[in-house]
Amino acid sequence: MFQFSFLLPTRGRPNLVKRFFQSIIDTTHSIEDIEIILCLDDDDLESQNISNEALSIRKVVLPRGSTMGSLNRSCFEASSGRYVVLINDDVMIQTRHWDRIISELFSACQDDIALIHINDLLFRKNLCTFPILSRKACLEIGICPAEYRKYRIDDHIYDIYQILAYLGHKRIFYLPDVAFEHDNEVRRHHPPAGQTFKIGENETFLPHEEIIESDGRIFRGKLEERKRNAMKLACLIDQTALERKQSAYRLLLNTIKDPYTYRRRHFVKKIRWRKGNLQNIQAAAAKEAFNWPGGVQESIIQRSLIKLARLIQSNPWTLQRADRMMGILVRTFRRYYNLPRYVRWATDGFVYRLVWLYRVIQYSQKD
Repeated sequence: MFQFSFLLPTRGRPNLVKRFFQSIIDTTHSIEDIEIILCLDDDDLESQNISNEALSIRKVVLPRGSTMGSLNRSCFEASSGRYVVLINDDVMIQTRHWDRIISELFSACQDDIALIHINDLLFRKNLCTFPILSRKACLEIGICPAEYRKYRIDDHIYDIYQILAYLGHKRIFYLPDVAFEHDNEVRRHHPPAGQTFKIGENETFLPHEEIIESDGRIFRGKLEERKRNAMKLACLIDQTALERKQSAYRLLLNTIKDPYTYRRRHFVKKIRWRKGNLQNIQAAAAKEAFNWPGGVQESIIQRSLIKLARLIQSNPWTLQRADRMMGILVRTFRRYYNLPRYVRWATDGFVYRLVWLYRVIQYSQKD
């Protein structure tokens, strides 16, 4: 199986396709891991003769007039790469070893669920023009709907991963240093209908108003579908994470040889109950949220701080002022994370006690 599959619909521009092929050859680290799926019209005989001995090329021929969504779906069905790249023929790859960079980024995700957003040197971070996806994700939700005629495929894919991020899985990665130059001088994503843009010395671009409106309606009507797709991807991520956790659990359990070696004193939380008030439990939970490893320790210093807190609470005016002062101090000392590591080590104990005292004042109950 190939590592990357370029999905490339094209018509009547063999010179641009050959230029794109050369940019792949010049910049790819492992050229043997790349395949290109050309989707061609049945009447475009010139493009059907495109070839390059250095590249693995597969051709799909469809009737003229097929939508861009159908073309990309047909390309995907004919591909076999672990990752797929939706691409145009007017692109030149500029970054050397781009394939190794993207492979390492996907590997960091472990479950292969991610959207890689490269820099097209035109829209840059504002639009994911040439999305890079995993085959695993596309097999789950599809590459794109067939109805899109031209304009909204990248928006559709990008929105699914935005919804996925809303669900708590931030899997959109923008790579500003990986450049796939889009050789197109149109500087606006949705130019006003009827306005002409110069893209060359003797060439202009005129956006098709009717197609823009049609694809826009399709995009708006498929919100629920994108929600369902985001949910499917979230379930894939959660399932993979669960499998990893179960593997870790099994490794830990395999180390247990008798019913005593795994027991630890700090596994038991000590909760003081006074006057039937649950605020002590809330205080313990608040301390636990700070991930302090020792829990509530009955040191002389901490007992003294508890007594100080009770004295402060006996006077509402003093409590109000102390609470405000401690809040300011805590916010100030939290900035120590920006300091060098050795400075943070030196101040850890002091900041620990400040935050601890602040929480005691908030949650402890006077006798």
